Amino acid sequence: MIIQNTSSTILFLKNLWVMEMVPTFVQAGHKLKDFWMKQIGNKKEERITITTLTSEITLDVIGLVGFNYEFNSTTSGSELAQAYKAIVNRNPSFLYSAFEAFFPFIRKLPIPYYNQYNNSIKIIKNVSERLVDEQKDAAVRGKDLLSLLIKANENLPVDEQLTHNELLSQVMTLLIAGHETTSVALSWTLYFIAKNADVQNRLRKEILEIFTDRNHFPTFDEIEQLKYLECVFKETLRIVPPVPGILRSNLKEEVLYGYVIPKVFNNFHSSIYFDNEIVYNFEIFHLGNSNDNRIPRIPS
Repeated sequence: MIIQNTSSTILFLKNLWVMEMVPTFVQAGHKLKDFWMKQIGNKKEERITITTLTSEITLDVIGLVGFNYEFNSTTSGSELAQAYKAIVNRNPSFLYSAFEAFFPFIRKLPIPYYNQYNNSIKIIKNVSERLVDEQKDAAVRGKDLLSLLIKANENLPVDEQLTHNELLSQVMTLLIAGHETTSVALSWTLYFIAKNADVQNRLRKEILEIFTDRNHFPTFDEIEQLKYLECVFKETLRIVPPVPGILRSNLKEEVLYGYVIPKVFNNFHSSIYFDNEIVYNFEIFHLGNSNDNRIPRIPS
């Protein structure tokens, strides 16, 4: 059998994996709902803080689907969750970040600011090390991301395989990229829904029409029917993407279209590619207008 369209095949396999993970996602959603209903129901709190719980629940989800591992962040104090919180909540100025980049040795200074940061990195690395070692030694591998990655890596020629440290780096990246970005996106989505009553009402109507039972565990195909919800998520990602920028640094001096790009030069997206208007408007996605110039994209 000859596979002529590789991208379509990859997309099919990706969707197949996602479909298998849906029960875990849904269970986490119900757990989150139950926590909030309990907080609201006892009427002891007029306001509830959602950001801590969303971060914990998404960490538990990536633990299961990414590594087949129970972090139990929502039921017990998670050292890993606290470590990531300490790193993510670092908010140095742009000038200070630039100073760190040029003089990285200052991160080793024995002061509280860097002690906490370095201890957090150590915790994350230790957990990642344990996850990799356990999966490598596992007699039976599951269908989580790490198991699939290690299995695929072992089937490669030796000279093409990822080293142990490279696998470790992949895990450390997946841990933060797999939970913190999702948590941030979910928190902002809930914020925008709360601020836009018309969006909230229309979204509720769509969900109730498809899911008549609030305790129902929806399937992948049922979730696919929530087109308005998809628009809401896409519009949230357009306005406040969890990863608003990617720093790309040159390893050596290059000449690009006649311009000299110096070594260690961070290339940012130019504002000319984006409309500065910040208006919560799902219609650009709902109407299928993917060519709208307000949708951020990396210019080709």
